[in-house]
Amino acid sequence: MKPYIYILAFFFSQTCFAQKNVQVTDSFKIVTSSDSNIVTVDAIKKVPSQKLPDLRLINHHGEFKKLLTKLEGIPIKIFLEKIQPVTAKPKELSEYYYIFRAGDDYMNVYSWNEIFNTAVGDSIYIITGYDGFTFDTMPDKIMVVSLSDNTTARRMLKGLRRVEVCRVSKQ
Repeated sequence: MKPYIYILAFFFSQTCFAQKNVQVTDSFKIVTSSDSNIVTVDAIKKVPSQKLPDLRLINHHGEFKKLLTKLEGIPIKIFLEKIQPVTAKPKELSEYYYIFRAGDDYMNVYSWNEIFNTAVGDSIYIITGYDGFTFDTMPDKIMVVSLSDNTTARRMLKGLRRVEVCRVSKQ
């Protein structure tokens, strides 16, 4: 009986903790309450990539998981700057946040200030190549990472399909 329990526990743990299949995307949509824009792979390819330092993927337990080498990327701010929330006063921008959504509905959230008013925003990249993969051959494009995070794997998003610009509701 015990072997069956161990086998069952093994399969149960694999289904609970297995990552969903990454849906490769070839565009993503940036949406605000008043505007939207679609960023295609072709638009991304027109922007020159920068060489980036190797990225150690660290999980939420602080454990090393993987090393991404030969990283190249484009700051995502280049695309986000084109569609900004419309506000009556600049201080209202502090009420906005960005939801980055992947094809499998994995999400990351950044505040407007985090992206446009801190060094974190300068370290959020669309990855255009790594470990010998080109942008066209990447198995997990469109990938977004924040290079300055302590636990880098947490906000590594694969298969970006949408960026929603939202405002915090006043209660």
